[in-house]
Amino acid sequence: MQQIGFHIPIGAFSKVFLLFMMCMCLLTSCGDGRGDWKYPLPNGYTVFRVNSGNIVINGGEYRDVDEFTCSTIYVENYVAAFCYNDRYVGAMQIECEGFSLKESDRTKPPVYYILDTENGTIYGSFISEDEYLQACDALKISNMSEWIQTDDLNYANVPS
Repeated sequence: MQQIGFHIPIGAFSKVFLLFMMCMCLLTSCGDGRGDWKYPLPNGYTVFRVNSGNIVINGGEYRDVDEFTCSTIYVENYVAAFCYNDRYVGAMQIECEGFSLKESDRTKPPVYYILDTENGTIYGSFISEDEYLQACDALKISNMSEWIQTDDLNYANVPS
């Protein structure tokens, strides 16, 4: 019985191209997420940089029905700045048109929130910093840190 087959020679160019494509696949799919970070806050809450256009405040990790680790998002995208003390977190949010911050969103006035990390209560939204500060006074919140701009944070300078 005679076998029918053929042989395709792979030239030097084809080998280099194949090697290049394999390297590109490895480099683009195995990033370590160094641009992403979690800034720890009181009582297990975090400011979480999901990607360059998506920063949220979350907490209360739990397992869903498929055993994935999830957490509740308390202040949605885009947290531009935050401050905190042992119990409370203040958040300055820029509301986004879509799921991610766009350059045109940066011109919008921020809104402010207060998160009580002991019980998960959110106060706000406050349409000005003065309104936010009045709420802090009414709740007798003091000793808040200075505002921390999320644009100034990166993987290397976030406390662990």
